[in-house]
Amino acid sequence: MGKKEIIEAFVECAAHCRNCAYSCLKEEEIDDLKNCITINTLTAEIVEKMALGISTSSDAEEMVIRHCRSQILACAEECEIHDYAYCKECAIACKKAVTVCDSYLSK
Repeated sequence: MGKKEIIEAFVECAAHCRNCAYSCLKEEEIDDLKNCITINTLTAEIVEKMALGISTSSDAEEMVIRHCRSQILACAEECEIHDYAYCKECAIACKKAVTVCDSYLSK
């Protein structure tokens, strides 16, 4: 497991997070989804920036990946609460990214 796989997992995760947040905004029960919207938007921002950061530098790589893993896991847990298909898909993408992080960090 290398940087390439981490970056790909982060990019895929961010795409699902953005889709989830934007889809939540279209729901009538938006008040119930405010936390989901917030955490998905924040997660997308973090992992996009960190994917760029680890692609160009390795000084704080492990710390960055651990931070992202924590944020992504929190996002997965939030998305699992909701019954919308896009939330479930986001949770799956987040869990996949967590697994990739775990594999990378265990090397």
